[in-house]
Amino acid sequence: MPEEKPKKVESLAKRVENLGKEMPPERDVIRDKVRDETRDAARDAARDAARDSARDAVRDASIQELLEKGRSHIDNREYDKAIACFKKILESNPKHLFAYTNLSSAYRLNGDYEKSAECLEKVLAINPDHADAQSGFGWIHLSKEEFGKAIEVFEKVIENHPNCSHAYNGLAWVHYRQGNFDKAIECWEKVTELVPGFENAYISLANAHKQKTISNAEDYHKQGLFLKDAGIEGELDEDKRGAALCFYLGLTHTKEGDYAKAIDCFKRAIELDPGTSINYTYLSQAYHEIGEHDKARECIRKAKELEK
Repeated sequence: MPEEKPKKVESLAKRVENLGKEMPPERDVIRDKVRDETRDAARDAARDAARDSARDAVRDASIQELLEKGRSHIDNREYDKAIACFKKILESNPKHLFAYTNLSSAYRLNGDYEKSAECLEKVLAINPDHADAQSGFGWIHLSKEEFGKAIEVFEKVIENHPNCSHAYNGLAWVHYRQGNFDKAIECWEKVTELVPGFENAYISLANAHKQKTISNAEDYHKQGLFLKDAGIEGELDEDKRGAALCFYLGLTHTKEGDYAKAIDCFKRAIELDPGTSINYTYLSQAYHEIGEHDKARECIRKAKELEK
C-alpha cells in the first residue's frame, strides 16, 4: 500500500495540468472577448463610414446642383429663384460660406441691400478674414452708386488680399461707371491674370477698350470730320504728320461705325509711324468690332511691346 501513494499524487498533478489546458485562465477569456469586440467595432465603424460617405456624396452632389442652378438663375436675372436655391443649401448646411456669398449677391441684385449685408455679416462671423465677403460690401455701395465708399472698400480688401479677383472686378466696375476706362482696363486685366477662365472679365475688358475708343474719338471728332470734308485722305501718307492725320481720321470712321475705313486709316498710320503704340491699340478695337479677334489680339500684343 505505501508504494501506491506516489502514483495517486502524480495522477492528481496531471489532472490539475489537464484541467488548466481544458479551462483557459481568466485573462485569456478577457483577451479573446476584447479581440472579438474590437473586430466587431472595426467592422461596424467601416460600415458606418461607408454609409456616411455615400450619404455625404449624395448631399454634396445636391448642393453643387443647387449652386449651379442658383448661379444660372442670377445670370438670367431670376433673382427670387436664385435666392430659393441658396436658402435651400443653407437649410442643410448653415455654415456653407459660398452659399451665403451667392445669396448676398442675389439679394443685392434684387435691390434688397439690407438682407445682402446680413448674409455677408454671417460669413464674417464664421470667417472674419473672408475676402469675398469683405468685397461684398463694396459691391453693395457700387449698386447704390456710392462710388467713393465702394472704392474705399475694394482698395482696402486688395491691400489685405492682393489676389482677390472679386475686389478687382468690383473696382473695375466703379472706374468703368465713372468713365475712368484706363483704370477699369487695368483692373480687368488683373482679374484675367488671377482667373484666366473668367469669361465675363474678358467681355468687360473688351467693352472698356471700346468705350475708351469712343471717348477719345469724341475729342478728335471735329478734326477728323474736317479732314474728311476737305477730301485730303489720299494725301495723308506723305510724312510723319500724315500718320497723325490718318489716326484722327481713323477715330472718326470708328465713331461712325465704318470699321473697314478705320482699319485702312490705322494701318496707314502704322506704315508711316510704326513706333507709336496707340495706332495698334485702336486698330485692335476696329478688328474686334468686325470679329477679327486673332488680329485684334496680335495688335494688342504689339502695342504692349512698344509701350515697354
